[in-house]
Amino acid sequence: MKRFILALVALLFMSHFIQLQFPWWSFALPAALTGAWSGFSPAKNFLLGFIALVILWCAYAYLIDFRNEQILSTRIAALIQVNSNLLPLITGVLGGLLGGLSALTGGLGSKLWS
Repeated sequence: MKRFILALVALLFMSHFIQLQFPWWSFALPAALTGAWSGFSPAKNFLLGFIALVILWCAYAYLIDFRNEQILSTRIAALIQVNSNLLPLITGVLGGLLGGLSALTGGLGSKLWS
């Protein structure tokens, strides 16, 4: 459990700092590296990437939504017919799926070459 939390915090920090300088999809590299480095089972690697990126992307989405007074999220929510308060959570889940798949790929790739 301690290794999992350490890997989760490491992935959060690496993804945060890499996304400050590179495009939105750049979190895939730290997620894959963390999945390869951790040595966890495939399910645990997916969970690691999923949890870390849900936390990160939900925080980003809520922060951006708060800063622009929910103008954009209200308009997008009207287009896709969902509650505007759920849009940052949906964004976080999508980021979590991508992070989980990236960590899973890294973990399976490391087992392939070892």
